[in-house]
Amino acid sequence: LDMFVERMQTVSGHGRSIVLDQSVQSLFQSLSAMHPPLLSAMEELDQTRAHYTGMEEKLQESKEARVTLNAMRRQHQEKVRQQQSELEMLARIQMQQKLLHCSDSRNQ
Repeated sequence: LDMFVERMQTVSGHGRSIVLDQSVQSLFQSLSAMHPPLLSAMEELDQTRAHYTGMEEKLQESKEARVTLNAMRRQHQEKVRQQQSELEMLARIQMQQKLLHCSDSRNQ
């Protein structure tokens, strides 16, 4: 493309017609032949870029979901620990009440 533009400027700078210049015509035909494959390559690159952009978005969503899930797991584990602690405390209180009741029964 640079060669084409340079050749057109050179021919035009010498006051000749670019339409009659064989080199300009040859370069134009070469560029015209390359145009469809280049458009196809550009389309393919755009599709690939769109695909990878979508994949990046899905990856980001997955990362965010993992962070949320881990936070929920920690909350659940803390809740289970608290429930176990409460159950242990309740069991101790019940045991103390039974012991107290047994000792009261013996004293009577």
